[in-house]
Amino acid sequence: MGHLAEAKALLAQGQAEEEQARVKFEMKQKELESLRKRMKDSEREAGENKKKLDQMRSVVEKQRQQLATCKWDKDKEEELEARLKDLKKSVRELTEVLLSFICHCEKDHS
Repeated sequence: MGHLAEAKALLAQGQAEEEQARVKFEMKQKELESLRKRMKDSEREAGENKKKLDQMRSVVEKQRQQLATCKWDKDKEEELEARLKDLKKSVRELTEVLLSFICHCEKDHS
């Protein structure tokens, strides 16, 4: 009878291990399903982001084409800004001379 009790104990142990394996398997199946859902969501989001990126690239390319038709040149812009700065300085100097002249004329007529 010792063999029968031993066999029953082994059977019970095997059944317990089987139950644990089944529970682990079901948990892994749920985890796999959750990962599949996340993967699908990520794929959808990646597709949407790719469309946005393609749209942005298109806009950038159009801007580049418009910029090329404007014949914009960084060196030319810097040159023009320097010239504008010089002209503003000249205007200030001339304004000072004019104000000085006006003041001088007013003193002479007083």
